[in-house]
Amino acid sequence: MTVNHDVNFQFADAARTFGGPLAVVLLIGLGVRLGAWLGLLPSPRPMLDADRTVIIHQADASRKPSQAKVLLIGDSSCMMNVDAARLSELLGVDVLNLGSVRVLGLKAYSTLLTNHLKFNKPEKIVLLVNPNFVQKNSPSKVHVDAFEHYLAGRDYDYGGADNLWDLRRILGVHIIEGRLIGRLPMPLPKRFGDFYGFTTELYRYMEEHRGSAVDPRILNEGDLSGSSDYWVDKSYWKEAAMFAAAIPSETRLFVGLTPLPESFPGQGYASRYETLLSEWTGAFRKVIPLDGLPPTFSDERFATKTHLSPPAVGIFTERLHRELLSTME
Repeated sequence: MTVNHDVNFQFADAARTFGGPLAVVLLIGLGVRLGAWLGLLPSPRPMLDADRTVIIHQADASRKPSQAKVLLIGDSSCMMNVDAARLSELLGVDVLNLGSVRVLGLKAYSTLLTNHLKFNKPEKIVLLVNPNFVQKNSPSKVHVDAFEHYLAGRDYDYGGADNLWDLRRILGVHIIEGRLIGRLPMPLPKRFGDFYGFTTELYRYMEEHRGSAVDPRILNEGDLSGSSDYWVDKSYWKEAAMFAAAIPSETRLFVGLTPLPESFPGQGYASRYETLLSEWTGAFRKVIPLDGLPPTFSDERFATKTHLSPPAVGIFTERLHRELLSTME
């Protein structure tokens, strides 16, 4: 009897000690969720870093009516290496850039494309990706889930543990982050901070430049590492068919690859590039290959292994313009 009495006493003592704080935690979490459910909080808009800002901007842009006759879509090299506003001037028609982060993957790009086609009828769609993209089909589950949750207007815990007992979830921290904090100007790191300043300014820059952005970093030797033995991951074939199937029959699809620093792939890459482009375009139907784009640029024209420096963006944009004109003749 003495043992049971001691156990009961310890339980009661623990309940008095932790019960109050636990009740407060549960009430806070309940209040946050109730506020979201009742519409007392703004809708999710978690622009907490550069990646999520890009994802949100392109998701927003894909669901708006547009006058664009040419739609650019692809990985971050499409977004960073082509100036859509300048290309609009050169072509004489409106251009929209829906290029996004590489880790979203081709399936997510198909979603952006499908959303755009619900409201718009572009005459030409240009799919541009870097050889690093076609080599490995490995989307980031975290980024894809965040993208899909945002499109659905649902809260997503980007950084928490995936279980019901995670303190972030109990408190509704992810809801507060996504609906309140994510709407505030969040400072960007290093050179992105020097160039753009805050997430809100990055979003505004993309809005003003028709979905295009620039990479303000400087290429260093450490960027030029890894294998340059590129091939097309066979898992892309199904996703490429989905992408192509979404395109209206009267719309023309152009497919190309963005350049690499010339010292990275080494000699003989030009011939390998032709094979790579042929394999990549072969995954799509009724495609016009952009086989006149440069396989490489000089190293000093790059910000990273896949992104051109701001001065070189104009050069590549003009090359893309000439290539589009030659394939449309």
